[in-house]
Parts: sequence; C-alpha cells; structure tokens
Amino acid sequence: MAEAAASELPASWQVILWSELLAKSRPGLSYENAADWARISAPRLLIDAEARHIQISGAFADIQLRAEAQEIALRQVAAYAHQGAILEQAIPYGILVQCETPPDQKAKLYQPLRQQPLPIIHPFQL
Repeated sequence: MAEAAASELPASWQVILWSELLAKSRPGLSYENAADWARISAPRLLIDAEARHIQISGAFADIQLRAEAQEIALRQVAAYAHQGAILEQAIPYGILVQCETPPDQKAKLYQPLRQQPLPIIHPFQL
C-alpha cells in the first residue's frame, strides 16, 4: 500500500515502513521496555486522558474490548511513546503528519521517551 503511493509523493520524500524502522532500532528500545515505563513512570494525566478518550469517544464502540479502558490507555501510552522514541532514533529531524484525534492529546503521547520534542503537523485540524 505505501509502496504504491510512493510514486505520487515529491521526489525527496521517502516511504519507510514501520517494520523497517523497528528492524533498525537500537537494543533496549522495545515496546516491552516502553510498557514497563508506562506502568511505572508514565504521567497519570496521560493515561487518564487516554482512558477518558476511549470511554467517551465512541471510537471503540463496535469493538468488544478485552481489557478495561485504563489498561488499554496504558498500552496506548506505551505504544505512542515507543513510536516517538523510534522516530527520534531513526529520523531525528523528521516531522510527523498526524490525523488522529484529539490532536493535542495524541501529540503529547509521542513525547515522553524522546530527548527532543517531535514536531507534529495536524493537517485536518480546523
């Protein structure tokens, strides 16, 4: 899918699959380590805000969840933080184009395990 769209992007842009970034990541930069961080050290405000979003957004209304919103939120915080750290290592001067909602809340989730803030553009934010 991404490879098919690559021909329509500007010549200087690269399409990189997430699996390629993960394969190049340094040891210790794993989801499991991010999950441990989230359980022990993540700011509760991040987890609580994500849990509220899961509960009230209706985003998961058609999905039978296997865990409570708080546990799902904790996993989400870990996943986003892990992604932010991987992006910093692989593409230190990259800019993320993101369309998830709520944009300000989702943008915060990428930051905790990074040394420098990840610049994020929200093209659909009005």
